[in-house]
Amino acid sequence: DTTSNAIQPMADELVGRTYHSGSLLLKDGKILVFGGDPLFADKDNTQEGEYERRLEIFTPPQFFTSERPELTGEDYAQIKRGDTLNFSAKDTSLIQSARLIPPSSTTHVTNIEQRSVAAVVTNEENKKVNIAISTDENLLPNGWYMLFVVSKDDMPSVAKMVQVVN
Repeated sequence: DTTSNAIQPMADELVGRTYHSGSLLLKDGKILVFGGDPLFADKDNTQEGEYERRLEIFTPPQFFTSERPELTGEDYAQIKRGDTLNFSAKDTSLIQSARLIPPSSTTHVTNIEQRSVAAVVTNEENKKVNIAISTDENLLPNGWYMLFVVSKDDMPSVAKMVQVVN
């Protein structure tokens, strides 16, 4: 809960995930969970375990209760730090904020590239949305990012892909 800064459990996984498990944020805002290696199949650690091959996709609860903001325009863009992206939106009043999040690359449940960088949103008349990105190279290194706009109800859009360059 971003308002109270409280964490609460959501849905239990259907498959036990242990060592060598991971998760990825998908472009549509859902979360792919995968992996799990029990190392051993018995409590005495004498029989090799089997690697978990089933995948699960977690759908956040707001996906069932809120209207999703929607950006129209190019599915990807190239931009320099400090510049502004311009999109159209079906309903600009839904859009409250924007975040740039790099596509995940996890190793042993650790993602050393994880970051979520705020962008400044300006809603204009005529269904136009301007999104200004940071000028700070340390905060926003070159590379690919998923650009999400987020509603007042914490509902994310489907991401647009953005490549930040010098």
